[in-house]
Amino acid sequence: DRERDEGSQGIGSAERMWDTYHYYIDYFRKQITSYRGSGIVFDIHGYSSHKDNWIELGYLIYRSDLNARKIVSSKSSIRSLDRRSPYSITQLLQSSGVSLGSFIQAKGLTAVPSPQYPRPADGRDGQYYRGGYITQTYGSRNGGSVDAIQIETPPYIRDNPEYYGRVIGEAIVEWMNLHYTN
Repeated sequence: DRERDEGSQGIGSAERMWDTYHYYIDYFRKQITSYRGSGIVFDIHGYSSHKDNWIELGYLIYRSDLNARKIVSSKSSIRSLDRRSPYSITQLLQSSGVSLGSFIQAKGLTAVPSPQYPRPADGRDGQYYRGGYITQTYGSRNGGSVDAIQIETPPYIRDNPEYYGRVIGEAIVEWMNLHYTN
């Protein structure tokens, strides 16, 4: 989740891998736009340093802005969704039955932002990943109709991927059915 030079560290085989990986992300974004009109990229990671042990949903909104309730669509990686949705950007990030966090929460997991934890400051530690290179590069903040969300998972999720992969996948599909079906 870094730019080419940092992500491949000048190693030829890593540069080729980086190029191929990003070629396919871009290729499928174009395919989605051509065939569906809109879509979404999920960039899924794991963290181990945050104490809240929740799933962090990165929309490129700074932690300080989430904490201050200053959520602006034009700064978000789901700007395209916000433009075509009847819901406000705040609802798309935090409301029950609308936000991805609410669908994850309905599966018995905790997430930020969500109805239960709309702001990182609502947790014990208050840490939050807002989204990195892939979310910035392939989301709709700077235009286009393909959105992106970075999903940061705590260690317990990665310790049982068969169960949690299915549960989180179900939440994503339910959320996508609400926002990405024509």
